[in-house]
Amino acid sequence: DMRYADDTALLESSIEGIGNLTHAVNVAGKNMNLRLNVKKTKLLVAGKNPESNYNIQIDGEDVVEVESFKYLGSIKTSTANCTSDIKARIAMAKKKMVDLYDIWSDKNIRKDLKMKLVKTLVWSTLLYGVESWTLRKADENRIMAAEMWFWRRMLKISWKDKRTNVSILQELDTNRELLGKVVSLKNGYFGHVIRGSGSPLAAQIIEGYVEGTRKRGRQKKQWFDNIKEWTGLTYTEAKRLAQDRRAWREETKR
Repeated sequence: DMRYADDTALLESSIEGIGNLTHAVNVAGKNMNLRLNVKKTKLLVAGKNPESNYNIQIDGEDVVEVESFKYLGSIKTSTANCTSDIKARIAMAKKKMVDLYDIWSDKNIRKDLKMKLVKTLVWSTLLYGVESWTLRKADENRIMAAEMWFWRRMLKISWKDKRTNVSILQELDTNRELLGKVVSLKNGYFGHVIRGSGSPLAAQIIEGYVEGTRKRGRQKKQWFDNIKEWTGLTYTEAKRLAQDRRAWREETKR
């Protein structure tokens, strides 16, 4: 199980296992005069057989099965697709941008200071939890589009003005940086885990294998596939290089 404050995530490889684990947690909680809130408890089954029915109970009450739920600010889905989470983070960052309209409209604030505020207050909202993302090309495009939306909003440039992205970047004397920040954070996290600085569970997940056979056709992109695309290294090569913090940092700067 993974716990954070009063949030608990229970992981099991079978419906029987999760049922037994939930029952054990419920019993242990009662011994401490604590009770599970059935209405707030959700069941999410990853990679399930659509013809199968899954059901667990807490004190005779059914736990609702869902296709997705939010845990520690990130959206988890039954398909392990990160697109929903990425879209949600972009939406939250855009809302933050709108909420700070008075700052962007203030002519007494220098443009370079406004840019720093965008990166500090807005980008940080979007970048929450990026280390766990598995990005597809469409997701990368969304992030790059969001970056330009932020700059246009800061400069109060409408799409009707027909300004190109290149001209906006030139005006700000900058380049596209947001996706590069995502890449840097995820590469850094990989090195952190490989060197044993993170949770042992994280290393097990990265290196773990799931029993069974894959479906025919194009396979889903896996978490490490991004690292492989960005560095051009195999898992064995990346793991060996990441053992050296300085060497890994130099490799991922390219």
